[in-house]
Amino acid sequence: MPFTLEDVNANFSKIVDFNGKNEIPTSSADTFAKVNLNIERMAAKKSTGTAPSSAPAPSGGASSGLKADGIFEMMRVFLERGEG
Repeated sequence: MPFTLEDVNANFSKIVDFNGKNEIPTSSADTFAKVNLNIERMAAKKSTGTAPSSAPAPSGGASSGLKADGIFEMMRVFLERGEG
């Protein structure tokens, strides 16, 4: 679900309440997958006015339009070669 910093601020008590159904990532890859998906949704919403589907973006060439895309692509290639 896409959200902004204002959404986090307004719902902080719900965010830190772990009494309900929660997703707790077990690795940094799980965390970054969620973060990247939200970044892509926000970038698409900003550029087109609508959010894309919740399906993960395909690896290799997917761009969120951020300056860090090149670095993350380099990291992806590095990790796919088993060097990380």
